[in-house]
Amino acid sequence: FGSLGNQESTLLFLLLPPQSAETSNGSWPWQVSILQDNRFICGGSLIADQWVLSAAHCFFGQDIQQLHILVVLLGAYQLLNLINTVVVSGVRQIILHPDYTNSIDSSGDIALLKLNTPVQFTNFILPICLPASSVRFSPNADCWVTGWGDIQTKVNLPPPLTLQELKVPLISRTICNYLYNHFPVIDLPRNPIKLDMICAGSVEGGKDSCQVGSSIGPTLSKAVQKREC
Repeated sequence: FGSLGNQESTLLFLLLPPQSAETSNGSWPWQVSILQDNRFICGGSLIADQWVLSAAHCFFGQDIQQLHILVVLLGAYQLLNLINTVVVSGVRQIILHPDYTNSIDSSGDIALLKLNTPVQFTNFILPICLPASSVRFSPNADCWVTGWGDIQTKVNLPPPLTLQELKVPLISRTICNYLYNHFPVIDLPRNPIKLDMICAGSVEGGKDSCQVGSSIGPTLSKAVQKREC
């Protein structure tokens, strides 16, 4: 999820449908599914035993008196086949980044969710390793995105809704903004990729995380995912 020290967001502006693959159970133990009224709304990553990192746009305008309608699934693999590795938690608190405005190109599209109680770590539920604020990832570095989103444009993930993964290279902010400025997308202003955003995918097209990431699927570098941290 980038560097918290520099408030880097994981908003990914990408152009074409992804080509994702199913994961194996337990391969991404920090991945969580967030439900509202029993409907999937967003993914997120466990960063501590009582905290989940997700996207501000998923919860903008959320009534703090209605947090009871939110549920976090930890250790989930297939959303329609919740086996005994899954832990269900309520949400006690939501903290949105103060810079987030709910515009399509807003900075600060990041949120913290505090779980009702700390979760016990297992082989299927572990926190993601966050890089130090000094860490920088170079363009073309390979990263992974995961989630339960559409597998192609307007093609829903079929039952049993198995977690998807996709390997994508990072794209420099300069190149990404150039592509969007020369191949404009409806409702996006010029230079939509801000300093607290990252861009990833294939410049030639065919692979990105607009669908598979299901709104804040985590963007991961294997280099910082060793369990020593």
